Amino acid sequence: KHQDGVELNTYEDLPEMAKASLAAGCPYLLVFGWQTGGHDNNYMYRYVPNEDWGGEDALRENLQKCREMGVEVMPFYNGTLANIELAEHKEFGHKWEAKTRSGHPYYAGDWARQNYDAPTRNRAMLHAEIAPCEEHQRYFLETVKRIVQDYGFGNTQLDQISEKMLVDYNEKHIKTTPDRVYVDGLAAILPKAREYVREANPEGVMISEVLNDFTGQWCDSSWDWNLLLPFPEPILYSLPWLMGSHEIDALEYDEVNKAFAYKLHLDMKIDGGDAPITKYPKFAEHVKANAELRKRVADYYAHAEFRDQEGIEVEGPDTIVAKVFHNKETGKVGIVVAETAGEAGAITLASKWQPASGIIRADSNTGAAEKLDASEQLKLTLKPYEVCVLCVDLAE
Repeated sequence: KHQDGVELNTYEDLPEMAKASLAAGCPYLLVFGWQTGGHDNNYMYRYVPNEDWGGEDALRENLQKCREMGVEVMPFYNGTLANIELAEHKEFGHKWEAKTRSGHPYYAGDWARQNYDAPTRNRAMLHAEIAPCEEHQRYFLETVKRIVQDYGFGNTQLDQISEKMLVDYNEKHIKTTPDRVYVDGLAAILPKAREYVREANPEGVMISEVLNDFTGQWCDSSWDWNLLLPFPEPILYSLPWLMGSHEIDALEYDEVNKAFAYKLHLDMKIDGGDAPITKYPKFAEHVKANAELRKRVADYYAHAEFRDQEGIEVEGPDTIVAKVFHNKETGKVGIVVAETAGEAGAITLASKWQPASGIIRADSNTGAAEKLDASEQLKLTLKPYEVCVLCVDLAE
């Protein structure tokens, strides 16, 4: 349900959404507007099932159908800001507002990616930033527990949770110093939220909005909008243990392949998030081929750390992206080579990563696999939008 009240799907549609997701090799659905008021309304309150769609019973029933199909559904939840006009906020939520040094609430500008210490803002809905003080922690965790356990989601996406680290001067929130309110509050909330998720679903995941080394201690991945732009290498190289994502719309074959080369999850908003990916069957097949390749080369790629172009030199068009992944524990290296222009092309690859056996396995999203004789230089030819992973077992 959109913010303006337009209803695109109900709980009965969840299994069909899951079916479409599986057709593209994607076992996770991130759903917005699942709650009664629709997306972007009633922050941070009223995260309850929509009775017009059958309420909690219909939601649980259809979530279970999705799980039986092999798809996990991740619900949006934002507990970090509040619409100050709601009755709940006037009754109790106002006590949790973070305060500036002048004692005024922090207002959420552009959905809190910028914060303004200003007495007024010209907005249709005015939102205040909510600090993770002790009382708010209880409310936040009660809501998460209800969503992941009582409603049966078993997963969650914590919107904006990694974006905010305000200095809170609200005297009722301060236990030590103003700069510790958010640090200590999040350190209390996140491990408990993760515990609730895993109690409900041992394979459940908790996704943050925005990649962050602090919150990443407890989150399994992050929803990052356009992490590929403009220059993700320093982040991924210095924080290889964190998982991020990149936004993808229909027919963006180039960015799907770039995201694979950087080992980023796909945040697929098909037709802006309103359509199933199966509306574009060829595109769905491509995404699924990449997903299947990811599984086949998991030890050399999914379980390895991003090392950018460490140990390799590449000659060829910049439309062919080459990136290195190193699994130090197992001595395995994956070199991803991805064509992004939709044109056949070739590169020459010089690599210091040499296999003990003298043989490199090359696995492609086309389904082809071959064994290559290792040499200091390899010439690789790729088909349009082909992704190839060179799998190297290093000498001990």
